[in-house]
Amino acid sequence: PDCKPAGICLACSYHCHEGHELIELYTKRLFRCDCGNSLFQGRKCNLVPEKSELNEKNVYNHNFKGVYCTCGRPYPDPEEEHSDDMHQCIICEDWYHTKHLNSLVPPDQLYAEMICGSCTDRLSFLHHYLSHAVTNETQIVDVVGIDKKF
Repeated sequence: PDCKPAGICLACSYHCHEGHELIELYTKRLFRCDCGNSLFQGRKCNLVPEKSELNEKNVYNHNFKGVYCTCGRPYPDPEEEHSDDMHQCIICEDWYHTKHLNSLVPPDQLYAEMICGSCTDRLSFLHHYLSHAVTNETQIVDVVGIDKKF
């Protein structure tokens, strides 16, 4: 069905929507929990029963309809033979398939965050940081303490 997108917080997913089919989106800025508002057709939130009719400042992107990336496909994609990892941009908070990043992805544990090409193009100051590549440098640190008697 073609319905209006809605989103709920983690607490409401446990206390109000247990057993429901949910799409986990992780972090989303510019967003307040919709549980119990008019998008839920009269069902009240178990945690905060009195809610605003709508969260008019909420921003819903295509992720709220279960599609992601520049390709607008679901994850996992039932038409893809091989699964592809997803990465969330820390600025726009959209999700991208690795193959659509148009960039090499460092090995696991060598990076923690990603900024997509669209955000990099839109925010020109980010171009100054492109030369700071992720590296695999290590530093030896002595973590053995010295016994002190008081």
